Amino acid sequence: MKKTLLFVVFATVCLLSNAQFITNNGFETWTGSDPANWTSPNSLTSGFGVTTVTKETVDVYAGLNSAKLVTTPVLGTPVPGILTNGTITLSAPYVNGGVPFTDRPASFKGYYKYTPAGGDFCFMSAALFKTGASDTIGYAQFTNLATVGAYTLFQADFTYSLPDNPDTIQIIISSSNPNAAVNGSVLKVDALYLEGGTLGISKYHLLNNISIFPNPVNDMLNLKLNFEGFNKINVSVYSVVGQKVKEVILPKGTEICSLNIRDLNKGLYFVQIQSGKEKFTQKISKE
Repeated sequence: MKKTLLFVVFATVCLLSNAQFITNNGFETWTGSDPANWTSPNSLTSGFGVTTVTKETVDVYAGLNSAKLVTTPVLGTPVPGILTNGTITLSAPYVNGGVPFTDRPASFKGYYKYTPAGGDFCFMSAALFKTGASDTIGYAQFTNLATVGAYTLFQADFTYSLPDNPDTIQIIISSSNPNAAVNGSVLKVDALYLEGGTLGISKYHLLNNISIFPNPVNDMLNLKLNFEGFNKINVSVYSVVGQKVKEVILPKGTEICSLNIRDLNKGLYFVQIQSGKEKFTQKISKE
């Protein structure tokens, strides 16, 4: 039986997703000019005073940050904003390697906004390899050439050419057609994840269904935690300057709880829900 902490009965449910299998999938952590565990052209273009990938802290889908990719000229040549979990090189195929991965997912998904320039298109791809094999085991790619003004879910379904399990996944996100990039194309991405196939929902969607409401809030903040299989769950509230102002530890299996924030000053705060290495963050407004 799941435990239920029911301090306030509520009826409204808002679904927020932030699957966490892809390392730093929401671009919350940055090292220098790049998101941690991701590579961009920044190290190659910074000598020319150009940065094609930057941290976006205002226009985000979930959490505190997203990634903003802008196609920018370097010595007159358009250079796409690119993020990859592989390594960017100056010679073909330009992106090599990836990270260890052994499953066969059905889809590669995430949230994006896009403003193309001059008939350009963005693309998001995920390729599955096996060390020593000559062929790609599976591949998923999404492209779009239209303006997308609000964060929208993209979905790229995998096509498999071999029955083997991979040992590597390579993800590439680009603000432009790499063969005909156009200066000024802008892509924002957030909350990437893999779904279906041999992936277990409980394995890679650990913090998939979370509701935090109302927002704005006056006194009691309600949390619905629709997942199981965790040990303890930490719920923390931070001020906009990063000071922890509230914390509660919930027992395994908690589904519903309410947090009294009546004593907090009016303003913006961040609610962080964490269990083990899995983490979810949402901005709230205290009235």
